[in-house]
Amino acid sequence: MSEPRFEMERANHSLQCVLKHTKLMKTKQNNYASYTEKFALEILMNGLGQALARIVSSSKNKDAEVYKYLYEDIEDWLTGDRPTAPYRGANDLLMALTEGTREQYRLATAEALAWLAWHKQLTSTYLKEREEDRG
Repeated sequence: MSEPRFEMERANHSLQCVLKHTKLMKTKQNNYASYTEKFALEILMNGLGQALARIVSSSKNKDAEVYKYLYEDIEDWLTGDRPTAPYRGANDLLMALTEGTREQYRLATAEALAWLAWHKQLTSTYLKEREEDRG
């Protein structure tokens, strides 16, 4: 698949995830957008596996639902039924990360960051509360 086409596939997947979350309460939408905004940096600082493990462990706090959605969205992108998905067909992303090859892990990290670049912009556009909205 050509890079521009693949880039549009990333954008479309991210947009579909974001639109699904527009049905959440406003505070949850805002929290989802905030967590998305910070997640790429967390991947860069700690690695994809550690960052995802933190999301799973955070699913026990007050924003459990929001963390769960972010994990599921990333998991769907990295394990989806696409020839370019690093862990295509895997049922559990964290398990796939630990059982896969180093090359798969590098590809998954690059894909997660590329997908998050779109996701960060789209969540900011569709979900993030603006100063003027707060009144």
